Amino acid sequence: MKNKSLIVSLFAVLLLTSFASIALAQEETSEDIVIPANETAKLNPDAGFSYGLGRAIENIGMLLTFGKSAKAEKGLQNAYQRLLEVREMIQEKRFAIAEKIANESAADIEAIKARVKSLEDKPEKQLELELKIQDKIEKHQENIEKLEAEIEAMKDNLTEQEQEKVDAIVENMKNKTAELKSAAKEKIASTKTKLKAEKELTDDEVEEIVKEKESELNITALQEKRAERAIKRLEWIIGKTETRIAKAQEKGFNITALESRLATATDLIAKAQELKDAGQLDEFDIVIGEAKEAGIMKLGKPFDEKGRERAAAVIGVAIEKLRARMAEGENRNLSEAISVLTRVQEKLQEAAKENLSKAEEQIREVVRERVKEQAGKQTESEE
Repeated sequence: MKNKSLIVSLFAVLLLTSFASIALAQEETSEDIVIPANETAKLNPDAGFSYGLGRAIENIGMLLTFGKSAKAEKGLQNAYQRLLEVREMIQEKRFAIAEKIANESAADIEAIKARVKSLEDKPEKQLELELKIQDKIEKHQENIEKLEAEIEAMKDNLTEQEQEKVDAIVENMKNKTAELKSAAKEKIASTKTKLKAEKELTDDEVEEIVKEKESELNITALQEKRAERAIKRLEWIIGKTETRIAKAQEKGFNITALESRLATATDLIAKAQELKDAGQLDEFDIVIGEAKEAGIMKLGKPFDEKGRERAAAVIGVAIEKLRARMAEGENRNLSEAISVLTRVQEKLQEAAKENLSKAEEQIREVVRERVKEQAGKQTESEE
């Protein structure tokens, strides 16, 4: 009897805690969230039983959250907690635990993706739900980028092997979130098509409804804030790269790769700022998204020949995709995004050619020296 009473009491506590969590979630506004430096996870992954209990409460909270969109949003709140836990485990160099949490989070993201794909409602209501979820996915993506920036700052205190472990953990989280974001975008595109057919609207009229929904949900203002932060991120990379160039020059190191990154980032920030100032936030997101994929917005190691080639290739694929979308009649004007990405790609290719010319000249010089050396040896043997 005592055991039964204990179980009932514990379950009651779990229920109360879960209802409290739901109430708090309902009170949340759509304010933009960036990880504060001093914010810690609610649960300590190293705490054994209490961590397991906390995760059990989360699961009960999910069971008591009704509706696929509400569950998806709840899942993203939990994903944020996993992100904080991963950050703390990395800071403590508990990489195995960090990897385990990241893998569990990846499974949760897959569940969110399934819910997003299966959302069904009246087209206009469904569109609103999907836009809200997409906004929260972008917030989560930004939080991962914030984590990545924090890790970059501490990499000097990590061994090469530890850096590889950390990079793999973060890359896993980034890839899963990117897949989720892609699924959300595809779902929104499908809903827009359904809305267009059901109400016999033009593409422009559908886009007008989207803009109205984004304005009502405060999404447009949040997009502008994210655009500002993306530009600040580029400015930070430029400043750090300039410092690296100065230090490398003092030590007599080759600065070609650093100068290439600086030129690419400087050109990109000018074009990105133009798009932001013109209010072309969709095009801005495309350009910044492809820049992230190509590694231009990550400080990391400076571009070498392979890095430049990979970045140029990634951007080339993106340009072809955008051209295909325009050819298929997508109503958004993507020409400005294509123009910006083409210019960035050309810069990368020019830098690669310039470095290749330098490499060829160095090879020729080595060959000339070798020929002279062999000629000298031959003369000596003849004498």
